[in-house]
Amino acid sequence: MISFSILDLSQISEGGSVSDAVANSARMAQAAEAAGYHRSN
Repeated sequence: MISFSILDLSQISEGGSVSDAVANSARMAQAAEAAGYHRSN
C-alpha cells in the first residue's frame, strides 16, 4: 500500500487563503485520526 500524507491532499480553494487551507488540513487530519488512521514514522 502506498502511504501518503494528509498534507498531500491540501489545497487552496478558489477565493480562499493559505491560512484557510492550513485550517482545513488540520481539520482533515483530526477527522482522519478520529476515524482510526494514524501517523507513520
